[in-house]
Amino acid sequence: MHLLQYYDQFAVEIVCETYTQGNTFFPTEKTLRPMLLKKPMISMASRDHLCYLQQMGFETFYKFWSEDYDGYEGRERYIRILALIDELAKKSKKELEEMYQVMKPILDHNYNLLVTQSYSKTIEKIIE
Repeated sequence: MHLLQYYDQFAVEIVCETYTQGNTFFPTEKTLRPMLLKKPMISMASRDHLCYLQQMGFETFYKFWSEDYDGYEGRERYIRILALIDELAKKSKKELEEMYQVMKPILDHNYNLLVTQSYSKTIEKIIE
């Protein structure tokens, strides 16, 4: 069975990147997959992962849910992501479908930026 056949059956992809701690930013196919398939994502990655994606020109989903987890790593990030998943799980299927329709421009933007490779290739280290 291939993941793609189930992709339309969930509202958000939980991305579990390879590196989740330390001074690193290394997005892999795990981050690129939801962009290519136009699915919103929550990222279990290193601290400031979403901020670095934003520096590259990608848009994230702070208009739809809290992305405060991005300022944390390790256990605290995990706990905040679990709370976010619980929050999203309380939404009805209709609410999730409506949210998806509103976020389509973000999903299209990220897809286009990725496939045209027109994203910024330089980022500045975020100082704590």
